[in-house]
Amino acid sequence: LGRELMNIFPQLLNEHTAHEEEHSVEVQIPWLQFSSRDKLTDLRFIPVSIGTESIKDIKKFAEALFKFSQQHNITIIASSNIEDTATIKYIESLDTEALINYRKRKEKSIKEVSPILTLMELANIKEQQAKVINYQPSTAGSKEERLKYHACIKFK
Repeated sequence: LGRELMNIFPQLLNEHTAHEEEHSVEVQIPWLQFSSRDKLTDLRFIPVSIGTESIKDIKKFAEALFKFSQQHNITIIASSNIEDTATIKYIESLDTEALINYRKRKEKSIKEVSPILTLMELANIKEQQAKVINYQPSTAGSKEERLKYHACIKFK
């Protein structure tokens, strides 16, 4: 599947080092195992790390994912540190430009939300909506160690 996705979107690189400092997969695999527990032997996943600030590239990748999703029954999970309720509101509105402008005003990295922006663009292509399932402060670890918030958003 990974090679097929790379054929659709040649800008993807098969680069294992992209995940060395990234912990999203550590969070996503238990969720995949739980949600696929009845079909665990059939579970396959393609870890993709998106590290761009280019909305043009994000839109192109969303289009490639749309094409890929027409050929395969897939679930896409995007992870990002979501620090405030304003970001959640922009995600729910599926307004990628507004989220980018907000992040720039707050002097925050666009790369940090590139996976979310990609999913937002994909939802726009598919004419879907975003709904917050869960959003709450993290309480694990010391103040310096913990993420500020946890959010779970479903695109339908």
